[in-house]
Amino acid sequence: MQVSARDQAAALELRHYPAIPSHVTVDPTGAGDVFLAALAAARIEPRLVGGRIGQGFDLLLAAAAASLVLEGPGMLGVPLREVVRQRMTEARQRRSAVAGT
Repeated sequence: MQVSARDQAAALELRHYPAIPSHVTVDPTGAGDVFLAALAAARIEPRLVGGRIGQGFDLLLAAAAASLVLEGPGMLGVPLREVVRQRMTEARQRRSAVAGT
């Protein structure tokens, strides 16, 4: 079965998600890899984000993990799950504060 360009365009869903800034940048090596790994993990195991993939929590998890990996050298920058959760909470609070103004 051949899919038309129009059908492909209709099936494409784009979401914009703002980056989560790092507190300090020590080593950017691997940030993209960590982002993609966290995004894949959330998609494979939706319980990591409470099943809230449709609300963008998969991207929030990925952005939080990637922002944290910048803050340490090499493998020392790979964050623990609890630290990622804290960064996700910070990002959501910051976004809520900006939206409320």
